[in-house]
Amino acid sequence: MKNLSLKFLFVLMAIGLSMCQKDFLEVAPKGALDENVLATRRGADALLIAAYSMLDGVAENGSGWEAAASNWVYGSITGGEGNKGSDAGDQPDINPIQTYTATSTNNFFNVRWRSLYDGISRANAVIRLMGRVTDATAAERTAILAQARTLRGHFHFEVRRMWNTVPYID
Repeated sequence: MKNLSLKFLFVLMAIGLSMCQKDFLEVAPKGALDENVLATRRGADALLIAAYSMLDGVAENGSGWEAAASNWVYGSITGGEGNKGSDAGDQPDINPIQTYTATSTNNFFNVRWRSLYDGISRANAVIRLMGRVTDATAAERTAILAQARTLRGHFHFEVRRMWNTVPYID
């Protein structure tokens, strides 16, 4: 009986050791892009297009025109050269912005904040990826990096204009 118990324990230890290897724990997620897939000229272009798309303010967070680069709400409406129009029940969160009585709980500010930082994140992803892209010429690399840095600068400038003192991560 003792011999059988030792054999059983030995088999359990062998199974445990074979299951606890590093490669067993490191599994690539299914349905997600990793940087190895994107580390090409086409991948860099795709990420750059994603960063440009944030100029419309549209992202997976459901934001839209209220976060667009045109600054219709935060520029034209607030500055008095534009008017929301319609009735008071249509887009009611604009009314306090227009009358300078908005609070920090106004959802338009949250949408704008998230959209701008999504844009910064996407531009940073392009810049980070370009160090791994090998199939682009020097001129292509320079052009892509310049565009990504310009977009990042634009998004940081918009954040600075809206909230003044904000974190800057290079």
